[in-house]
Amino acid sequence: MQQVLEHLQQLDWVGLLNEDTPGQAPRYVLLIDTQTTRLVPLMSALLLAQEPGSEDLHRHWQDWLLVDVI
Repeated sequence: MQQVLEHLQQLDWVGLLNEDTPGQAPRYVLLIDTQTTRLVPLMSALLLAQEPGSEDLHRHWQDWLLVDVI
């Protein structure tokens, strides 16, 4: 899960809350609007990089929004 959160932070999709809560797991906040954010950056980072063999699939994902898959 930590790797996924790191990718989401790199995409600026989530942020770590700066809280002083010893003994509790860190909390993250969603920084994007799921209604308008395209899915492509997430799919490319975590599922399938855009390469010659994946062009058709990426073209298919191009119009998907995050809300479409949640």
